[in-house]
Amino acid sequence: MAEFTVNPTRFDPYKNFKFRIKWDGQYVAAVSKCSMLKRTTEVVKHREGGDPSTTRKSPGRTEYDAITLERGVTHDRAFEYWADKVWSLGAGPGSEVSLKDFRKDIILDIFNEAGQKAISYKIFRCWPSEYQAVPDFDANANAGVSRRSFLTTAAVAGASTLLPLSLLAAEKRDSDDDRAEDGLRKSDIDILIAAEIAEALAVTTYSNIINTAPFFGRLASDDQGYLRAAREEEMSHYLLEQSVTALPSPFTKFFFPRHMFDDAQTTLNTLVTLEDAFIAAYLVGVRRFSTPNLRVTAARIMGIESDHRTLARVLAPNVAAQDGGPIETITAIQGVAESVDPPNNNGYERTLKWTRIEQAVAALTPFVDQNAAAAAGFDTSRVFDFDPFTPHLPSALGEFISFTG
Repeated sequence: MAEFTVNPTRFDPYKNFKFRIKWDGQYVAAVSKCSMLKRTTEVVKHREGGDPSTTRKSPGRTEYDAITLERGVTHDRAFEYWADKVWSLGAGPGSEVSLKDFRKDIILDIFNEAGQKAISYKIFRCWPSEYQAVPDFDANANAGVSRRSFLTTAAVAGASTLLPLSLLAAEKRDSDDDRAEDGLRKSDIDILIAAEIAEALAVTTYSNIINTAPFFGRLASDDQGYLRAAREEEMSHYLLEQSVTALPSPFTKFFFPRHMFDDAQTTLNTLVTLEDAFIAAYLVGVRRFSTPNLRVTAARIMGIESDHRTLARVLAPNVAAQDGGPIETITAIQGVAESVDPPNNNGYERTLKWTRIEQAVAALTPFVDQNAAAAAGFDTSRVFDFDPFTPHLPSALGEFISFTG
């Protein structure tokens, strides 16, 4: 039998530096270390009286070692939130421990050198037995500040994909010395990963409008065609960006406002809000990307996002009366109800005064983080999965040929 059944031509074992940790359906930000998954079975010695002067050995109890997870200090509080479920400082009597959900199943995903998921391990019924908020500080040291969590586990099983959102917010200027062999800077990759998250969210949004929203089936065929074409285009953008980073979106499950997809007004308000955010985010790319090819590509994608914003406003008055139509105003990211007449109501695309990718990340956070979603009043009881597919663009003339055009 081949050592690597999924890739018989592979000879090298997988490396230990490409991995991600997931719980509650989301990858956890910035995990940099994970201790070994180890179990130990006690050796029970015994002998009968008539045996030679030796002992027999048999297996006894099996124990699973605690797992240590370590990551840099960021604004993501996933470790702390979980530790607080085991014991929360200042909680009143009867609420110090969240008995219903202090245990979690976590998944360790291991990736090959190309960033493709190779192996997954599921670790059952974990809970934090120790939480270290920050390490010792040393003015003479030169290390990142890290958080550490020790997880006590019930069991580990094999089960037969790195820039987390909070790291993307920590944008910094790179020098030419920081360029990788492909000519990209770390800041370029940060922006591209943020764009992947946005495109995965866009695909999920359009997919659920098409497949689940009641008002979609009562739209005119040309309006339905606009939305279907937008879905194909967003998927094409995602795959283009992934081809550069060689990494998938770190978030593949999304939250939306209450009544999303069920109510046409809420759905179109949210859709235009997202397109506003995508336009402004790609304009950050135009401003911040380090190469002309990437800047021009960001502008090319931004133009399509602008089309999508306008088309959402075009079809609003065509919503059927039984779905709350005709819809004459849409409230988008700036919180102002704007008439849909005319649909193309921008003389210039709106930058939202964003100049850094962290501003785009902040706008996306409620859609990808359960705690932020709850704080924003989103419906956290419904989670929507990103389901990638092979896109087919409406016209060959509009397909991506190269970064030089």
